[in-house]
Amino acid sequence: MTKNDFLRITLTRHQKIWGWRYLLFMTVFLSSILGALNWILPVTLNATQLNFLFFCANFVAALLIFRTYLLQFLSPDKKQLLRIAGVSLLFYGLYWIASALLGRGIAAIDPDFVNQNDAAISTMSGSHYWLMFLGTVFLVPVTEECFHRGLIFRGLYDRSPVAAFLVSTAVFCTVHILNYIGNYSLPTLLLCFVQYIPAGLCLAGAYRLSGSLISPILIHMAVNAVGMLTLR
Repeated sequence: MTKNDFLRITLTRHQKIWGWRYLLFMTVFLSSILGALNWILPVTLNATQLNFLFFCANFVAALLIFRTYLLQFLSPDKKQLLRIAGVSLLFYGLYWIASALLGRGIAAIDPDFVNQNDAAISTMSGSHYWLMFLGTVFLVPVTEECFHRGLIFRGLYDRSPVAAFLVSTAVFCTVHILNYIGNYSLPTLLLCFVQYIPAGLCLAGAYRLSGSLISPILIHMAVNAVGMLTLR
């Protein structure tokens, strides 16, 4: 594998079609469907268990839709492994620097700001911590990188690299605040949106520079692991 593998490895038309279909289903319908099914189960699942089921469904769907795409990244040579490691460390560091600087700016605007998605994860982790740890550290990164960096970023890159960065980051940020629209003020939601921008850009940059989706997956896992470990 070489640094040009990013340009060589693309999604098939079938993967793009089913990827977009499932992304729409996951974003708009899946939570409501699982919630409705929960009413007819012999034992009702709590919020954490239901959320984990949501993670599992999306993880399985991502593997089924993108399996041949993902397999192309699973046999890197030594040179590519070193590149993945180096790029991952670089963008992992850049993410934390950018997040820290952005956090200071947000605190200056709203000293009482709390990221609602983080707060929800913290609440759900109280009852089933290791279930949430498994979901957020292992299942979510693979799923989100397949859809946001694979389907959207890679799918748009050949037409417009700038659009690929902007659209994939915007969708990534929007997905993390979508469930809270209507429950919190617009300024709070906008700050939550902005808080995810460094992650969206760094993960896309890591994919582009490394040539492998493994790099953003590893970074995503590491960031989520740090977040979960702070809840212990």
